[in-house]
Amino acid sequence: MANSIELFKKYVPLLDEVYKLMDKHLDDSDLRVTVLARELLISPAKFNYRLKALTGETPGNFFRTYKLQKAARLLR
Repeated sequence: MANSIELFKKYVPLLDEVYKLMDKHLDDSDLRVTVLARELLISPAKFNYRLKALTGETPGNFFRTYKLQKAARLLR
């Protein structure tokens, strides 16, 4: 079984792609896991599992937090 650091290194490219896609869909208030999973060419269930493993958050919370942080940076 791989340790946490090995898993994180393995999925860093996935996380980079997720950030790029979230930036692409930043103005989409109705962003869904299925949309991102389709663009990443993985199943929604696999996307949920991997994102939760990497971030400790559900995709919905992760998207919301990212958008709020992005908005805060833009307001500064």
